[in-house]
Amino acid sequence: MFRSNDLKQVSTNKIYKYYSYDCDEEKMFAPFLKNTLRYRHPSSLNDPYDCYICKKNGGFYESIRKIEMRNVFVCSLTTSCDDILMWSHYATNHQGFVLEYDLEKLRTINECQLEDFSYVEYSDDVIEKTTRDFLSDTSSERKSLKAIFHKSKCWEYEKEIRSVLYGSLYSKNDYHDITLPDNSISAVILGSHFISKHKSIPKLLQNMYINNQLFYMQLQAGSYRLQKECGSLEEYFDSI
Repeated sequence: MFRSNDLKQVSTNKIYKYYSYDCDEEKMFAPFLKNTLRYRHPSSLNDPYDCYICKKNGGFYESIRKIEMRNVFVCSLTTSCDDILMWSHYATNHQGFVLEYDLEKLRTINECQLEDFSYVEYSDDVIEKTTRDFLSDTSSERKSLKAIFHKSKCWEYEKEIRSVLYGSLYSKNDYHDITLPDNSISAVILGSHFISKHKSIPKLLQNMYINNQLFYMQLQAGSYRLQKECGSLEEYFDSI
C-alpha cells in the first residue's frame, strides 16, 4: 500500500463536492439519497494529465506505471463552495448543487486501503521517475502517490482535496461508490440557476433539508462574487 508521509493532510472540517444537473432527479441526487461518495479511475478524470509521471525510461517503464495505477481510484473534493468557475464547470453552469461533508465523519469510513483526505499540490513541474525509482518499491510507490496528489498550477483555483482507494476488488469498473457513515453530509447547497432547469419544486428536494436548513448560492450585490444563503425553498425561489 502507498504511504501518505509526504502528503499534506486536510485541517478544515467542512469540505465540498460539486454535482452536475441531470434531468433524472433520482440519478442527480443519488449521492445524497444513497449516502455515497464516488471514486473514479484516473483515466476517467477530466484532465488527461492527471496522475501524470514523466516517462524518462521508455515504454517498458510506462507499462509498469500503468500496472501501478490500474487499481487506483480517486475522489476529488474541495475546500471551496463559492467558486464561480467550479459552479460553471462542475455544476452545469450553476444548475447543479454542492454537498458539504463533515470530514471527521468521512475519516471513519470502514474501507480497506483508503488513503486519507489530503491537499493536492500544484506545480509547473511534472513528477519524474528514473530506472532506479522503478527498481525500488518504496521510491516507486512514493512517486506514484505524489503524482496522484500533484497537478498543474493552472488548476490551483480549485483548492482540491483528494482521497485514494486502492485494490483489485474495485477494478471491474472505472468507478467505485463507497457508502458513507451516517450524517456525513452536513448541507445541501443549490446553484444560483438550479431552478432554471426545475420549473416546479422537485419532490425530492422536500426531503433534502438537513437540520431544517437548505442553502443556495447568490451573487453578492454589485459583485461577481458568490455568497451562500440559508432559507426555505420558497425563499430560494424569491431570490431568483
